[in-house]
Amino acid sequence: MTEWAFRRAAWARAMLERPAMTGSEAISVIVPTTASAQRAETLRRALASLRAQEGARAIPIVVANGPRRDAAVMAYLRSARDLRLVEQDEPGAPKALATGRRAVDTAFFGVLDDDDEYTSDALAVRGGALARDSNVDVVVTNGFRGPNGTERLLMPDIDTFQMDPLAALCETNWLGSCSALFRADRFGAELFAAMPAYLEWTYLAARIGLERRVVFLAKPTFRNYVGTEGSLSGSPEYTRGMPDALHRILSLPLPPRLRRHYRNAYLAALHSASMLELSERNRGSAWLYHLRSLGGLRGLRYLSYTRHLLAPRTT
Repeated sequence: MTEWAFRRAAWARAMLERPAMTGSEAISVIVPTTASAQRAETLRRALASLRAQEGARAIPIVVANGPRRDAAVMAYLRSARDLRLVEQDEPGAPKALATGRRAVDTAFFGVLDDDDEYTSDALAVRGGALARDSNVDVVVTNGFRGPNGTERLLMPDIDTFQMDPLAALCETNWLGSCSALFRADRFGAELFAAMPAYLEWTYLAARIGLERRVVFLAKPTFRNYVGTEGSLSGSPEYTRGMPDALHRILSLPLPPRLRRHYRNAYLAALHSASMLELSERNRGSAWLYHLRSLGGLRGLRYLSYTRHLLAPRTT
C-alpha cells in the first residue's frame, strides 16, 4: 500500500467521527427519469428522500428525458416549487446526466436514480467529507441494496477499497448512481456525455480510479432497490449493449490486471449476446457475436458453443 493510500484510509475512518456540515450548504442532486407512469411512485419516494435531508439542503435537478413521459407525472413535476425541471426528448442516461450537470451551480453535486433513495444524512456525510479536504475529488459511500422490504449492505469490504481503487474494481463496481458526491469543478458535463449507454457507472469508476482522487466511507447513505418495473438491466437491449460498453472501458489505459478482468467480461458479454440472437432466430448476428467471442485463449471456452450455430434450423 502506498503512503498516500495509508493516509487516505486513516482519513476516511476519521471522517465519521468529525462534525458534519452546518446545514446551510446547498448541494445539487441530478435525478434522471423517464417520468413514465411506471416510475411515478418511486420518483416521488426519491424526491421525498431529498426533501428529508438533514445537515444540508438538496436542490433536485430532475431531467425528464425520452418519449415515455407521462402527462400526470410531468404535471406533478412542473408544480413542484422545490426542484428544477429539465425536459429533453432524447433518451439515455449519459445524455440526461450531462444535461443535469450543465444545470448544476453548486460546489458539490450527486446523482439519484428515480427508483432509489438517500438516507436523511447522505448529503451531510458526503458533503462534509468533501468540504474538509479540497484534495478529494469524489466521495463514495456504502449503502443498502435489495428489493422492497429487504436489504443488505452493498459493499461489506469497502474499507479495503482505499488501498487500490482500481484493483477493487476487479471484485466489484464500487461506483453506483446513488453512491457518490462529486466536486463540481472537477467533473464537467463532458465526462458524463462520454459515458457509454450501458455500464456507464463502471466506465466512470475506471476513469475516476485512473484520473481522480476518491475517498471511501463505510457509512451507508443510500438504498438501491432492485427489480423495479421498467428497469433496463437484464433486457435484450442491455445484453446487446454490454459488448460495446465493455469495449469502451477497454479503450482506457487500464493496468494489466484490470484489463484482463474486463477483457474476460467482454468475451462473456459477446457470448451472451450470441445466445440471445440465436434464441431470437437471428443466426447471422449470433455468428458475428460468436466469432468475436473466440478471441484469445479465454475465448476458447466458447468454442464448443459453435455446434448450436451449426445445428439445423427448427421450425
